[in-house]
Amino acid sequence: MTKLNQDRGFHDVEWIPAKNLSIVWAEAQRPLNAAHAQRIADNLDPDMFGTLSVTKPNGKGIYHVIDGQHRLVAVQTKWGLDEKVPCQVFDAVDPARAAQIFDHVNSGRRALQPIELFKVRVTAGNELQVEVNKIVNKCGYFIGHRNVNAVQCVGALESVYQSYGPLVLEATLRLIRKMWGDENTAAGAIIIRGIAMLLSEFRHIDFERLAQAISSKYTPSRLLGAAKTAKEMAGGVGPVIVRDILVARYNATVRGDKNKLRVNEKKK
Repeated sequence: MTKLNQDRGFHDVEWIPAKNLSIVWAEAQRPLNAAHAQRIADNLDPDMFGTLSVTKPNGKGIYHVIDGQHRLVAVQTKWGLDEKVPCQVFDAVDPARAAQIFDHVNSGRRALQPIELFKVRVTAGNELQVEVNKIVNKCGYFIGHRNVNAVQCVGALESVYQSYGPLVLEATLRLIRKMWGDENTAAGAIIIRGIAMLLSEFRHIDFERLAQAISSKYTPSRLLGAAKTAKEMAGGVGPVIVRDILVARYNATVRGDKNKLRVNEKKK
């Protein structure tokens, strides 16, 4: 054991039977979410289990679970009470200290940012993220923070892919590229969602005319500004407002009523 571990009150990992692990002090823990525990049990992967954080045992040989109660219940559900669980035992013998450790363990963790999680899932081979990433790269972009050709709104990309399919996502990014080149404010969430909504509703739109109509009047910032003003005046949802602005601009360049887009006839 290292001096650091000794000073901090940690011990090496111990394998403790699930029957000897419990929530002794409910006030030092969050409430159990049975549905969450069941989801973990249904998808339990030993390689991803990690360790539980527990206190020293009480007089009855029961260790209070500081952190990891849902994983514990998942193990008990799937493999029974005799299954041994890897635990890191903290030098704590009362609920106050257990609550302090619980607070530190959970508040001290930095939540994964959406981009970080997206990239991890690409590496892990998750189908959605892998396919979205391929389309993004195919269109000359990459997933990253503000930079030339970087797209950071991974939630919008995933949503468009799931709602409208890969072709619409690709067409959306290609249209943005065609209109505004490598302008790093162009591929934002509201613009991506609004253009995708438009392209999904009007699959046979004149792509070249649309690109020319929009880029000749709007920069990305002007488009967002117009959407913000419209929202302040009449309310509505950002992407829908963007879609409506683009429809109006497209229609202004089209001769003849029959060639105009009729957004009101489409489901919003």
